[in-house]
Amino acid sequence: ASGCPAFSGGLKGVKFESGSARLTPASKTILDSAATELRRYPDLNIEIGAYTDDRGSDTLNQNLSQKRAESVRTYLLDKGIAADKLSAKGYGELHPIATNDTVEGRAENRRVEFVIMK
Repeated sequence: ASGCPAFSGGLKGVKFESGSARLTPASKTILDSAATELRRYPDLNIEIGAYTDDRGSDTLNQNLSQKRAESVRTYLLDKGIAADKLSAKGYGELHPIATNDTVEGRAENRRVEFVIMK
C-alpha cells in the first residue's frame, strides 16, 4: 500500500578485505542502514548478488563471490532480517559494469547488489 522505496540495486561502498569475505568496518555501517530499510519492508524477498573482477581463476572468483554474498546475508540475519527473505548468490566475474583493464574499473566490478525478487 505504501509502495517500495526507490532503489537502484547497488550497495555503494560495501567492500571486503582483499581476497576474503570479511566485511570492512565501513561496509558494516552501510549494511546497518540497509538492514534498517529492509525492516521497513518485511514482505520483500531479496537476492544478495556478489561479483568479482576478472583477476584470478573463474573457479576462485565464483567461490569468493558466493562467500561474499553469504557474508552479507549472515550480517543482515544478525541484524534481524528474516532468513526466508534473503538469498545469497555469487556471480563471480560475470556481468562486469566497468572495464577490467584498469584499477578503477576492477574496483567497480567488485560489488554487491540487492535484487528484489517477486
